[in-house]
Amino acid sequence: MGLQNMVKEPSFDISIPFQFLRHSSPAKLVRRFIYYLAVGNEGYPFVFRQFGNKERLTHYKSPNIYIHVPFCRSICVHCPYNKILFENNSYNSFRKALNRELKYYLKQRDIPLIKTLYFGGGTPSMAPEIINDVISQIKSKFVKEVEIGVEVHPRDASIELLRLLKGYGVNRISLGIETFRDDLLKKMARIYDGKQAEQAIQNAKKVGFDCLDVNIIYGIPGQEIKDSINDVKRCISLGIDHISAYPLITFEHTYFGSLVREGKLEEYKDRKRLKAQKSIAEICIAKGFKRTSVWSFTKENASAYTTVTRESYVGFGPGAGSKVDGEFWFNTFSVGEYNKLKRTKPSIILQTTAKFRRLHWLYWQIYNARIDSQKYKQIFSRDLEKDYKLLLVLMNLFGWIKKKGAIYIFNEKGSIWSHRFQMLFSLTFIDDVWTQCQKEPWPKKIVLY
Repeated sequence: MGLQNMVKEPSFDISIPFQFLRHSSPAKLVRRFIYYLAVGNEGYPFVFRQFGNKERLTHYKSPNIYIHVPFCRSICVHCPYNKILFENNSYNSFRKALNRELKYYLKQRDIPLIKTLYFGGGTPSMAPEIINDVISQIKSKFVKEVEIGVEVHPRDASIELLRLLKGYGVNRISLGIETFRDDLLKKMARIYDGKQAEQAIQNAKKVGFDCLDVNIIYGIPGQEIKDSINDVKRCISLGIDHISAYPLITFEHTYFGSLVREGKLEEYKDRKRLKAQKSIAEICIAKGFKRTSVWSFTKENASAYTTVTRESYVGFGPGAGSKVDGEFWFNTFSVGEYNKLKRTKPSIILQTTAKFRRLHWLYWQIYNARIDSQKYKQIFSRDLEKDYKLLLVLMNLFGWIKKKGAIYIFNEKGSIWSHRFQMLFSLTFIDDVWTQCQKEPWPKKIVLY
C-alpha cells in the first residue's frame, strides 16, 4: 500500500463553522500556526501603519493599473467595496482628484508600459466620462495588446453605452448579475430584475468584447443550491467567456454583516456552501470551462477576467489598494478626504519581509489553482521545492495537486480546500482592514492576526 493510500483524504462534506474560518480566537491560532510552519515568526503579525505626511512611495511603478470609481445610485446591502451615493459636487471633485493622482504617477521616470487597466467600484459604468478621461490620459503608455476592463452594472448595459465603452478602447467587461431570481435581487437591493440581467448579457454579446465575465453569488439567504445551478447554466447558455461564482461574504461593515452579528440573518452553513461550490464547478467543467481560480472558470481559448492576481498593481481612487515589491498600501476610503489631496498620499502601508513576499506570491498562485515553479525561480531566484517542500508534500499526500512538468495543478478537491484557506486568511484580513478604513480616513495602525 502506497503512502498516499494510507492518508485519509478529507471529505468535501466536512463542516467547519463559518465563524471559525474568520474572526474567532481558534482561527487566529490556526493562522499563526500555518504562517509559522511556512515562514517562522518573521513579519508576524502584519501591521499596516499610517503613511507619513512627508513620506514618498519608493515602489510606485507597475504595468497593472486599477481605477476605483466609488459612486453608486443605491447601496447594495451585501457589497463590501468602498462606495457612496452619487452626489454631483463630490463627483466633480473626485474627477479632478483622480486626474491629479494620475498626473503624479505619470511624472515618474521609466514607468513600465501598461499591460492591464481595470475600472471597478462602486459603479464605474455610470461614469463613462471618467473612463474616457483615464484612457485618454494614459493611453500613450499602453502596450499594443492592452487589457482594458470595466465592471458594468446590468442596469447600465444598454447597447448604446456598451458601444461607447468599446469605442473608448474597452475590450473586457464584467457584469454583476449576482442571480436571476427577482426576489433575491430585491433582497440584496439590486435595482433590476432577472429579465434585465439576461438582456445585459445579450447586449454585451451583441456588441462584442474580448472577454465577457459574469459575477454570480451563491449562499444568499433564501437561495437553494438548485437556484445557483440554474443561474450558472443560464449564464453559460447565453455564451459568456468567464464566470466568477462567489459565496455571499457578510463583511462586518455591510448591512448584511450587521444582521448576522445581531442574529437576525442566518448564513449558509459551511457544508451547504461547499456543496454549492462543488456543484457549480461540476457544471462549468462539464460545459467546457476550465478552472482559473478558486472562484472562477474560463471558456477554453479565452483569457480570465482578473484584476488583483498580478505580480504587482497600482490602484487609484479612494480605497484603492496597491501591491508593489512587497509593499501594500491603501488610499483613504473617505471620498471627501481623497478629493482634497493635492498630491498622492496613501492612508496606510504594510512593508513586508522577503519571506513574506514569497509566501504571498505562493498564496495567490494557490488561489489561481496552479503553481509554476519556473516562474517562482524567475521572480525570486530561488527553488520552490526547497523553500516549500513540506507544504508541497502535504498537498500531494492529501491528493490536492498533481505536477505536470514545472507546474503544480490543483484538482477540484484542492480547489475546494483552497477556498477554505482563503476564508481563513485573505478574506478575514480584508474584512479587518476595510472595516477599520471605513471608520477612519487615516488609521494610525491596523494589526492583523
